[in-house]
Amino acid sequence: MMEDPFSVNHRGDPDFQKLVAILPVFCDEHGSHELYLINDSGDFPWTVCDGYPWYEWAEVIGPNTDMGKIDLPKNLIQDLHLRSWDEIEKHLLRSPRYDPAAFPGDLELVKDGFQRVWKAQPLT
Repeated sequence: MMEDPFSVNHRGDPDFQKLVAILPVFCDEHGSHELYLINDSGDFPWTVCDGYPWYEWAEVIGPNTDMGKIDLPKNLIQDLHLRSWDEIEKHLLRSPRYDPAAFPGDLELVKDGFQRVWKAQPLT
């Protein structure tokens, strides 16, 4: 297990090389299956990956997804159809995970991610 096995920092790592060798074989043998990389970085991916473009990520929405806990910018825009920062902020503030007193700065990070996604692909 590595913090980020796909980081350029781990490309020479023997564990990374094992993953590189296993993944194509698995995909060839299980062509009818779907493969997902699961983010296990906690509730707030930007707290551990602030050097990565976390705002480009999206959760896979399933039948049991609690839509009240959706907080990645792409999901907020594409799955919840929120089109302004005011709408997103109202959504996030309904969750205790975004108590500004307990988690100072998190709203600003999501706002920054929202603005980056919005700029990359303006939505109507």
